[in-house]
Amino acid sequence: MIIGLTGTMGAGKGEVSSYLQKKGFKYISISDIIREEIKKRNRPFRREELQNLGNELRKEHGEGYWAKIVCEKIDVRQKWIIDSIRNPGEIEELKKIPNFFLIGIDAPRETRLRRARKRKRVHDGRLSTDPLSEEELKKVESRDRGVNEPEYGQQVLKCIERADFKIMNETSLEALYEKIEDILMKMYPKRSMLK
Repeated sequence: MIIGLTGTMGAGKGEVSSYLQKKGFKYISISDIIREEIKKRNRPFRREELQNLGNELRKEHGEGYWAKIVCEKIDVRQKWIIDSIRNPGEIEELKKIPNFFLIGIDAPRETRLRRARKRKRVHDGRLSTDPLSEEELKKVESRDRGVNEPEYGQQVLKCIERADFKIMNETSLEALYEKIEDILMKMYPKRSMLK
């Protein structure tokens, strides 16, 4: 079974990933693959630069480009989580995999901003550039959501619309875990994925 994750910044994709990894899923992230490419090209390690490179290579090689790279790196007979899906072309490519399901995750803006302020993630020794004010969040997420983006660009809202399952993650971790369990049972009702 392959589970794809898409969603707004701070909605809880990381929590869903962590929970599923405890259930035996392996993890891969399109954002991490783009980060590897950024390193190879010696480009600045910033959110905007990641978005730019992601868009550039989708424009050059097709909207499903990053999903094709993921498919080269995983064994589709195993349980995988594919995080950071941001373009419908990636979904189209991943839908070619048997037993692929997409989960869209969202949360109210105030909740996501509170979460962004709390987390202090470091990538390659650099502190995450998560927004700390509502104005910063609006600015950063407008591009991610697809505002003024080309078809090959960031299109998270369109991806959420196409999700097989949607989670509104607005309360506790326990409530989030219950929603994940419910989705797992719907994905695979004949055999328990809950072990």
